[in-house]
Amino acid sequence: MTIHDNRRESDAFYYVTPSPEKVAQIVDRYGAFAAAERWGWLSNLQLTDLYRRGRKDMTATLNFQSSYG
Repeated sequence: MTIHDNRRESDAFYYVTPSPEKVAQIVDRYGAFAAAERWGWLSNLQLTDLYRRGRKDMTATLNFQSSYG
């Protein structure tokens, strides 16, 4: 018997990569340390990349809404 035999499948942990927009929102609101704590399985390089892409997407969305809203 292994340690995992007593564990139900629903108890398994899953690491989901957050959306770039979510990372940018957390970093902007609470700081980079909070994002690193929340998504500790991601490297700083991965978080930085997600943050940059998220800020770019959020800025593009705001510019689009300003032009047509």
